[in-house]
Amino acid sequence: MTGEVLLSFDERRVGIDRLLDAVRAVEESQGVQDAEFAWAQPVTPGDDVPVASAATELLVDCAAVAAAAVQRALRLPVLPRVVPAAVAALELERELRRPLVRRIGPAQTNLLLSLVSATVNGLCDGIGMPMVDAVSRTLQLGEIRARRQVWERREPDLCPGPDCVPQTRPARHLRARGRRPGPVERWEAQLAPFAPLTAASVFVLTGSPGRAADALLAAVPRAARYGREGFAAAVGRDLARRGVVPLDPSALRLLDMVSAVVIDSAVLVNDRQEPEGGPCTLAVPVLAAARSTGARVVLTDDERVRSLLSPADQVTGAGERLADLVCELQRQGEGVLVVSATDAAALAAADVAIAVPCEPGDEASWSADLVCLDGLQSAWCVLRAVTAARTVSVRSVQLALAASVLGTLFALFGRRRGVFHALTPAHTASLIALLWAAAAARRAARAPAARKAGS
Repeated sequence: MTGEVLLSFDERRVGIDRLLDAVRAVEESQGVQDAEFAWAQPVTPGDDVPVASAATELLVDCAAVAAAAVQRALRLPVLPRVVPAAVAALELERELRRPLVRRIGPAQTNLLLSLVSATVNGLCDGIGMPMVDAVSRTLQLGEIRARRQVWERREPDLCPGPDCVPQTRPARHLRARGRRPGPVERWEAQLAPFAPLTAASVFVLTGSPGRAADALLAAVPRAARYGREGFAAAVGRDLARRGVVPLDPSALRLLDMVSAVVIDSAVLVNDRQEPEGGPCTLAVPVLAAARSTGARVVLTDDERVRSLLSPADQVTGAGERLADLVCELQRQGEGVLVVSATDAAALAAADVAIAVPCEPGDEASWSADLVCLDGLQSAWCVLRAVTAARTVSVRSVQLALAASVLGTLFALFGRRRGVFHALTPAHTASLIALLWAAAAARRAARAPAARKAGS
C-alpha cells in the first residue's frame, strides 16, 4: 500500500549485490520486473526523500548566493546570456522538457531544473533569484517537517490494527478530459507564444542579443509560480499542525483549480465530536465555506440533512454512485474536490480528495489526499484554503504581469547591471508574491473555529 518495503540484513554477511538479487527475485516472482515506475505515486509522509531534496535545493541556493557575492566582489566574468535564456526556455515550454520528464519523472525534472536555474542565475544575474528561491525552499522544509510530525503522531489513528491498510493502493481514476487550467496555467499558456516575439522585438530595436535574452528571462512567470508554491507550502504546514494528514501534498498545489465541490452528505451527520441524531453543528459552516469557494457545490441526497440541501447547486439522486458523478464532472472539465467518509471510489477519482473518517482505520482514508482525523473542523479549514488559493494565484499572476512589463522596459532602456537590471522586477515580484501568499495561507488555516464562524 505504501509502496515501500523494509529490508533487514546483516551487513557483515550480506553484500549489496546479494541484496539486489533478492529484490530482483521477488519482482520476478510477482511478475513486475518489467513494470514502469509509477512516477505519480505519492511519497509516504514518513519518507526521507522530500527532506533530502528540499535540503539539497536550499544548500544549492545558498551556494549560488555566495558564488554571486564573490563574483561581484572580485568582478569576475559572468556566464553568457544564452545559458540562462536556454534554462528559461525549458521553464516556459512544457514540450521542451517532456522527454526529460518521461525519462526521470516529474519531481526529479523539477528538482534538476531548480538546481540548474539557481546555479545559472546566481552566476549570471547575482543574488536575487537564488535568494528568493532559498526563501521558498525554507517554506517547503517547514511543510515537510510538519507533514512528518503529523504522520508520526496520527499514524496509529490511520492504522490501529494489522488489517486496516489495503494490500494494494486504491486505483486512481484517469480523467477522461483535462481539467480547466488555473490562473497560473492560463497565464503561462498566453505568455508562451509572446515571450519569444517580445525578445525578438527587443533584439530588433536594440541590436543587442544580451538585452533580448534579458527580455526572455523577464517573461518567465516566476512570481505566479512562487505565489502558488508559497501558499501551498505554508497552508500544508499549518493544516498539518492542526492534525490534517497530507498523504499526497501535491493536492494542495491544485486548490486554485477546484471548480466543483462534491460533499457526501453523510459526513454532515453525526460528526464524531457531536451528539447523534441529525446534522452536526459544524454542517452549516462547512457548507458556507464550500459556497465561498465560488465553485459548483454538489451534495448527495440524505433525508437526515434535507434542511441543509438548499444552498447546493445540485443534489444527486438516490442510488447514484458518487464516483460516477465525479467522473461526469471531470468529463465536463471541472476540477473536482470530494469530501467523504467511506466512499473510497469517489475519493480515488477526485482531483482533491478529503477524507473525514467515521471510525479510526477506515479504509477510505487511504484513497484520500488529505485525511481530516479531527472531523469537519479540519475539512472546513481546507475549504477556506480553496477560497484563498484562487485569490493568491490571481494576485500572483498580476504581479508576474507587472514584472514582465517592467522587465521588458528595463531590457530596452535600463542598464545591463545594477538596480535597473531587467530581472530586478521579476526578483522583487517573486519575493512579494511568496511572502504575501504565505501570509494568506496562515490567515486561512489559522482562522477561528468553524463553530464560532457559523454562530
